[in-house]
Order: sequence, then C-alpha cells, then structure tokens
Amino acid sequence: MRDFLNPDRVVVGDNGDWAGDAVVELYSPLDAPLVRTDVAARRWSSSRRMPFWRRRSRSSTRSPNVCEETGADVVEVARGMGLDDRIGPKFLQAGIGFGGSCFPKDVDALKQLAGNSGYHFQLLTAVIEVQ
Repeated sequence: MRDFLNPDRVVVGDNGDWAGDAVVELYSPLDAPLVRTDVAARRWSSSRRMPFWRRRSRSSTRSPNVCEETGADVVEVARGMGLDDRIGPKFLQAGIGFGGSCFPKDVDALKQLAGNSGYHFQLLTAVIEVQ
C-alpha cells in the first residue's frame, strides 16, 4: 500500500484511449512524475530498469572484494561515489546481492525480447553471467 501511495514515478502505457485516461486520473492525486507513452515504450522502460539495478547491485556487492585488496574503506568509497549526481547515494551499500523474484525473470525476459527481434544484448548477457 505504501508503494502505491508513494510512487517515485508512474509510467502509463496505452493506446491513447479511455483506459489510459482512467489510469492517469487514478494516479493524478499522488505527488509523482507521470509519463504517458505507448505500450511498447512502457514495457521497455519497466524491463530496462531491472538489468540496470541488477548490474548496480552486483557492482556494490563486488566492491568489498576490490576495496579489501586495495586497502580502501568500502563505506567511504560508496559515500564518495554517491555524491556524483549521475550516480546518487541510493543502493551503493555493500551487501549480499540483489533479491526478489522480479530481477531474474525480468532480466531474462528482456534478453529474450531483444533476442526475438534479432538484437544480441551483450550487456544483459554479461549481467546474467555475473549473477
């Protein structure tokens, strides 16, 4: 319920009909940026987030290994990285890795979707291999 009432963004994919209007109206009282786009762009914007977070998570969980080898404090490394506006401070903490049922299935689905169109998504292949 908290996630629904406090979204960080709302992306509505529709064909420009009454259903999209209804969803936009449903979310309009919430204080969140709203993007209305076509169905394909909505699907890709959602699916594309998972590999990004998965890659970021894997990078954060591998950081302690590199920091330990080089004598760097992993907390200080994350703090310094987080000050870069292009990166931000969220989700840089070292830990055991990513979790949840959506990460693996969404990344695999995105790779399959790209493959069906004939595109070899090399980055996704690498992300999947490192899990």
